[in-house]
Amino acid sequence: MLTSPKHFAFVNRVLYTRLTADRISVQQIGTPFAFEDRATLALNSQQQIIAIGANAASAVHDVGVGTQLVNVFAHPRILIADSYLTTLLFRYALAKAETPWLWRTGLSHLSIMRPIVIAHPQRMFATGLTAAEVQTLHFCLRGAGARQVYIWTGVELMPQDILSDAFPGDQWYDAVPPWAQSQPRSTN
Repeated sequence: MLTSPKHFAFVNRVLYTRLTADRISVQQIGTPFAFEDRATLALNSQQQIIAIGANAASAVHDVGVGTQLVNVFAHPRILIADSYLTTLLFRYALAKAETPWLWRTGLSHLSIMRPIVIAHPQRMFATGLTAAEVQTLHFCLRGAGARQVYIWTGVELMPQDILSDAFPGDQWYDAVPPWAQSQPRSTN
């Protein structure tokens, strides 16, 4: 089917993003490009980012007074603690996992060149994700450069699951990607 990410791979790049309480992992499906790091940011006294990921802790230690270490996914009750900082973290992570020539050529800003993102929050709460959390996740990933965002809450996906359209179960949170639909859904 033409909407599958394996067709027109140049345009339909899929980034599988796994989120835990302390890490972010992004893998561009079908390529060797991937990124994994701590989900932390170092902020100076003016609330500007001075370091991201594993370098953030050492930056806070080096700079000292007025700096703070922020983990955007470590809130005890909600998935995302700060949407602005989360958007910046996603922007950094998506760029690190993308095809390098895309950023060098300056084509990454074109809407057709933006990736499709499958977000997989692996830190689930007893009540699941709220509508506000789903909206915030969409907002942050779209702000970071995603063309489309889908949220998966099932078991961890393997690249071959995504490439072969064989998703284990029906664990899409809010919308099912067109290529993952095994049958048309009824509107009843």
